[in-house]
Amino acid sequence: MEREETPCVPDPPGAPSQPRCKPTASKRPHSCSECGKSFGKTRDLKRHQQTHTAARTPAPSAPRPSGTS
Repeated sequence: MEREETPCVPDPPGAPSQPRCKPTASKRPHSCSECGKSFGKTRDLKRHQQTHTAARTPAPSAPRPSGTS
């Protein structure tokens, strides 16, 4: 049976010292170059990046009324 990893928390004042946790890789390694927000999956980052490109895309012009020449 495997032992579950416990999260790293600082020792409370006056408590005996516990072994320190090893640093682990980030659970959100994909970050947005525009705003710095991080994501766990590439597809989530790509979907998020569309919010930045949509903000820069000009709005489509109003459609012409039909039936006029």
